[in-house]
Amino acid sequence: MTLFSKLQDMASDDNRGLATTLVVGGAGLALAGYMAKALTATDPSERKAYIASVSTYNPKMAVSMHMFKRFYHKCRHGTGVTKFADGRSVLEFCDKLLDASGIANRYSVCPSFRVDEDGNTIKDELYREEDDILSEKYGFNPPARVRLAMWRNHMPELAVGAARNAIEQWGGDISTITHVIGTSTSGWCEPGITSTVISTLGLSNHCCKVELSFNGCFSGVTAMRTARDVVLAQPNRTVLVIAMEIGGGHMDTVTTCRESLVPLTLFADGSGAAIITNNVKSSPASKQNHPDYAPVGVWEMKNWGTYLIPDTKKLMIWNESEVPEYGGYTMILDKKAPDMLAKCLLTQLGPTLLMNYLKVCGVSQPAFAVHTGGRRIIDLMKDAFNTLGWRDDFKEHYGVLNDVGNLATVCIFHLLQRQLCTTKRNNCFILGFGPGMTVEYGFLSRVVQ
Repeated sequence: MTLFSKLQDMASDDNRGLATTLVVGGAGLALAGYMAKALTATDPSERKAYIASVSTYNPKMAVSMHMFKRFYHKCRHGTGVTKFADGRSVLEFCDKLLDASGIANRYSVCPSFRVDEDGNTIKDELYREEDDILSEKYGFNPPARVRLAMWRNHMPELAVGAARNAIEQWGGDISTITHVIGTSTSGWCEPGITSTVISTLGLSNHCCKVELSFNGCFSGVTAMRTARDVVLAQPNRTVLVIAMEIGGGHMDTVTTCRESLVPLTLFADGSGAAIITNNVKSSPASKQNHPDYAPVGVWEMKNWGTYLIPDTKKLMIWNESEVPEYGGYTMILDKKAPDMLAKCLLTQLGPTLLMNYLKVCGVSQPAFAVHTGGRRIIDLMKDAFNTLGWRDDFKEHYGVLNDVGNLATVCIFHLLQRQLCTTKRNNCFILGFGPGMTVEYGFLSRVVQ
């Protein structure tokens, strides 16, 4: 009997879902049951993708805005770069940015950010000398290799922490996870996020893995869209999505470019994860009061897509720094960028999305999960959607920004974690954006069970 005929027998067997061992040419060939199931695949038009769980994970060190200001003043005085070319104060400029940022707290893996009233680094049980990189040891301006080493050292804790929370909330069998997608805009290594999560949590070594590195803040939504595409492409697919960021490690303490100073006041550290599947499964009731994640029920992923805003590629940039004095990556956020996003929603992408939403989700008002890129961006997004007729106070968005800062790819996980477990609305509109300028979007509809 040929291998193909044996697989045909497996496909017709009542127990084809069980793992089966075939012996071919004297060698043992272990075949998972889902290989046989693929021969009897469901109609692609009937397949659906669901978000079955969403979780987040924060580092242990919290940094208040007052503490962050003291730290930044200390760094600037340490590098000696405190004035713009025109003689104006960099510190006064940054203080105004921070006061208007809408951020009260953020989390970090870097103990350099935690300073007391006198500007001294707090050396308590959370302090690790090897992570104190924005300090005198490197002249308050560490090289890129040191910054990226911190990302590499802390990636396992953040990635695995968020993934473990998502799996526990989901309550499903980890042996059914077929794909793992990881994304980060603040660092990269290989073995990376996906390999680390697979090996640490004991997932199948047959898991297909995808790494989306250095894409931009929108990539959290990109990773979810990619997971949706995987689930819709074949039956019996469950995807674990992880996003993690250590944005604080890229703090530029020597730049005098105002467009680069704006984003450095926003970014922080953290991670998030989600389970995307074509099997409807609610979160177990016993998990509902867990402090690190919330029960989200089950939400179907409807239309998702990408839009590249014309003539905006210079308004938001994330590159290796060209300044010899700075040893990291540079983020440029042109002051025109938020206005271009709002214009895009009102005159280009927005009307099209509104029509698509009405076709797919009906006339009911959606909840929102829009990237919390900064207070001004949230203000403009709220006003744009209100102009389009979708009324919302964006309370959850201001709350996420206030509590954790801008977490780039992770922002969407915090927003969905809050929105999906509290909203009374049965649809949710998702929007992410970043360099390009790239816009990622999607619609969710609550599954009533």
